[in-house]
Amino acid sequence: MNDKVKIPAYSSLAAFLAHYRALKSDASRSAGDAQLFAEMSALLATLAPETRAALDSSEDSAAARRHRDRAELHLRRALAAGGIVAGLTMFAYLVRRIVFGAAVLLGTSIITFAIAFVVPADPAIAMAGAKADPQTLATIRTELGLDQPLYIQYARYLDRALHGDLGRSYIRRENVTTLIADRFPATAVLAAAAMALSLILGIAMGAIAAAYRGRAADNLLLVISLALVSIPVFWLGTMLLIAVAATIRSFPLGGYSGPASLILPTVTLALGSAGYYSRVLQTSLSDAFDQDYVRTARGKGLSRTRVMLRHAMANALLPLVTLAGLDLAGLLSGVVLTETVFNWPGIGRLAADAIFNLDIPVIMGTVLFSAFLIVVVNLLVDLLYAWLDPRIRLAELG
Repeated sequence: MNDKVKIPAYSSLAAFLAHYRALKSDASRSAGDAQLFAEMSALLATLAPETRAALDSSEDSAAARRHRDRAELHLRRALAAGGIVAGLTMFAYLVRRIVFGAAVLLGTSIITFAIAFVVPADPAIAMAGAKADPQTLATIRTELGLDQPLYIQYARYLDRALHGDLGRSYIRRENVTTLIADRFPATAVLAAAAMALSLILGIAMGAIAAAYRGRAADNLLLVISLALVSIPVFWLGTMLLIAVAATIRSFPLGGYSGPASLILPTVTLALGSAGYYSRVLQTSLSDAFDQDYVRTARGKGLSRTRVMLRHAMANALLPLVTLAGLDLAGLLSGVVLTETVFNWPGIGRLAADAIFNLDIPVIMGTVLFSAFLIVVVNLLVDLLYAWLDPRIRLAELG
């Protein structure tokens, strides 16, 4: 059974027993605490009957102390074995996910590289101009290695990418890695602000809708959330620009010039996600309210608000973790429409300009960077998911 033990470490047998007895006396314990209590009970059941009897006794004889020492040794061995297995499981899971992520990045690089050569654009012309003579164009193609077979070009690109070199922009004449690194801070600030606002609004709307399930407030929030999800981001951003320009003439309408310039793009990005988060949380909370542990807590006289915040909310937030993680990866990789509408100097705007100018190295660099962020954030979300809910094993996630 040691490979199933998922019990935290305790400083002594007394601390273990104190926690066990507290969980045993708590009839309104959460689902996670109930699972922990069951695993602690299973561990104690492996002790000899006389040892278990000594643990429940306050006797201080030599025999009783000997039984307690034996129980503590057994407990420490069991928890240590469980920790070793958990560590090996964690390591195997990380290795598997890293290999999977590397395969995703490799596939992404192959696809983007192949598409880049399907596009009817000549990098030599993009660099030298349409009026360049054939000799100049031939020289540029030779310098870029464009006269080599496609598989050799890809092998060279992959080798440079593994060393952090994503090529050189045809239009800007700068290193793509440097361009992405320069633009990422602006995108990260916008992503963090939008994610924070969307979670605040989404959790608040979802909790209120669940607390007043089936009432007017729930129906009103349903209409609002569906409207927020349905509104196109570029249209909302444009309308906000027009509305603010007509009412507050001194308000910054574009660029990255300070905290005030962050407000409009943040609101534009956050509202749609907030509407979706609120519906997911409302559904999760409604399901949690129908669980036995919530009914038990309500039966003990706890208020609906206290039950929701203390018992139901922890489990209901788990689906939101996955959604927020995926959305955060998308935000960090650049939001093309919003950054274009508000002239935000981020990765999304960099990618949009590269597409417009057929700047192949920048396009490929931003795509690979986006794929890398998605792989990393997915891994972090899975690990966070397992940490938040002890019932979830890493083997089940991978």
